[in-house]
Amino acid sequence: MKKLLLVISILTVAAVQAQAQQYTGLEGLLHCPSADMYAKGSGRISLASLNENSVPKHYATDITAYSLAYNPFDWAEISFTGFVRKIGGIVYQDRMASVKFRPLKEGGWWPSIVLGSNDPLSTVSTTADTDGNNSMCNFYIAISKHFAVSAGSIGVHTSYRKFRKNANAIWNGVVGGLTFSPVFYPDARITAEYDGAGINIGADVKFFNHISLQAICYGMRYFNCGLCFEFNL
Repeated sequence: MKKLLLVISILTVAAVQAQAQQYTGLEGLLHCPSADMYAKGSGRISLASLNENSVPKHYATDITAYSLAYNPFDWAEISFTGFVRKIGGIVYQDRMASVKFRPLKEGGWWPSIVLGSNDPLSTVSTTADTDGNNSMCNFYIAISKHFAVSAGSIGVHTSYRKFRKNANAIWNGVVGGLTFSPVFYPDARITAEYDGAGINIGADVKFFNHISLQAICYGMRYFNCGLCFEFNL
């Protein structure tokens, strides 16, 4: 409860969009990837609090994640993410890189298509659930299409994702969801998704063109949140 009150206090003072996935800084849904991408030259510094039920079982505890993301081109996103956890008074930290490439940009009748991966540089081949390597490693292809309606914009997103670890198989397969941004405030977004394990709902809000918030009810039960500062080079 104290953590939740602290997060709310920070957001009230700082105000906040995080259309990025809260733990990678890349454009996405909540726990699922999408084929949306930020503009060329856009960068993000993000901080997230993740409930243990929304991260790989190997972590077995709540996670604090930080990330630095950048779009060197309008068809590519890259990020570096660190995961911090505390067990028995000892602080552990894992790190990973994430990449997205968009071979097809959304147009009049066609969707955008993206190929991506989290932690693609893992060098250890083991998939044993008791081993900590490759905990976040996954590969995916994502498709997104947006439709303008009188009340705003609706996005339809689907992807096929494959995690390397056997313990993460609950998130494998076809996943995706819907997004809605109201016409009166396009920098806000409501998202509902199916991530392979269950239904998640969340909201993104952006203020002052730079500070963003993402709040998530994971599995309709657990609270996750992300804070993001966006800049442009």
